[in-house]
Amino acid sequence: MEKVLMYCYKGGSWDWFMFDLGLATQTLCLSAQSQGLGTVIIGLFNHDKVKEILFVPEGYEIVALIPIGYPAQKPSAPRRKEIGDFFSCGAIAKKYPSPQINIFI
Repeated sequence: MEKVLMYCYKGGSWDWFMFDLGLATQTLCLSAQSQGLGTVIIGLFNHDKVKEILFVPEGYEIVALIPIGYPAQKPSAPRRKEIGDFFSCGAIAKKYPSPQINIFI
C-alpha cells in the first residue's frame, strides 16, 4: 500500500524550520530505502489544490510531499559527477581575499 507523507508548517518563526525539515526528510528517505521502499520528495505542486484534496486545516502551509511505497522496479544509480564539476577548493578565497575566509582541506 502506498502512502503520501505531508510536511506542513503553521505560523511562527522560520528560523531553523526548513533546515530541520531537510534533515528529517533525508533521514526518512534513507530509512525507507533501507527497508526496500521508494520515495520521492515533491516541493513543486499546486498548493491550494493539494490542501483541498488532503483536507489541510486553515492556517497550515504544505512544505513538501513524499510519496512512499514499494517500487515496481529498481533503477540503476545515475553516473556520479566528478568532484571538480561541483567543488572548487579556494576559488572564492582567491577571488575575494579576506582574513575571515579560512580554507581547510
